[in-house]
Amino acid sequence: MGEAVFWLSIRELAAAYRTLELSPVELTNAILLRIDRLDAQLRTFVTITKERALADARESEERFVRKRPLGLLDGIPIGLKDIIETAGILTTGQSRLRGDHVPKRDAAVVARVAASGAILVGKLNTHEFAMGGPSYDLPISPAQNPWR
Repeated sequence: MGEAVFWLSIRELAAAYRTLELSPVELTNAILLRIDRLDAQLRTFVTITKERALADARESEERFVRKRPLGLLDGIPIGLKDIIETAGILTTGQSRLRGDHVPKRDAAVVARVAASGAILVGKLNTHEFAMGGPSYDLPISPAQNPWR
C-alpha cells in the first residue's frame, strides 16, 4: 500500500472498501505503522488505541465482506482530541490535574462515531483543556506542524 492511500477522501475510502480493493484492517494497520514511524517527532497522539482499533477494523471489514456497512464512516480511522471523554481510555485534557482520568462513559460524539463504524486509533494532543495559547508546563510537549 503506497502513500497515496493517506490522501484519499472518506468517500474514496468507502468506495474502495465496498469493492474490497482496500480493507479497514489494511488501512488501520498502515495508519498505525505511520503513527509509529512519525509520532515521536510530531507528538500528535497522547494515547494510541491499537488493540481497540484493530478489533474495530476487523468488525468493519466483516461488515463490508457481508455488504452491510453501517454508513459512510464505517471503517474510517479517526483520532479524537484528548479533551473528549472516551470510556475506558485515559482522557487528560493535556492537564496534570487530570493525569489519571479514565472516563466511565463516552461523550455523545464518541458514541455516535462508534455507532457509525468509525475506528478510533487514538487520542490527539491538545492545548491544556483545549483553551488555546502556548503553555510550557504540559505533561506532553505540544504537537509539531508536519508542514514546517
